[in-house]
Amino acid sequence: MMTAAEYLLKAENYAFAAKAAPPAMQRCLIRAAAICRNRALRLTLADRKKSAGADAPSPRTFRRSY
Repeated sequence: MMTAAEYLLKAENYAFAAKAAPPAMQRCLIRAAAICRNRALRLTLADRKKSAGADAPSPRTFRRSY
């Protein structure tokens, strides 16, 4: 499994390749870069959730009492 930093590097490579690619190929490369960035973000958020622990209330389950 790749780390978030590796996914970001892969996304950067796709974006750089898109600059030199023909217009028909640019869309595919930009989409691949976006997918890699999304995976990096999801890994980062999962790591933060693990480090927060189970004691912290989840933003979705936390409700204000009026």
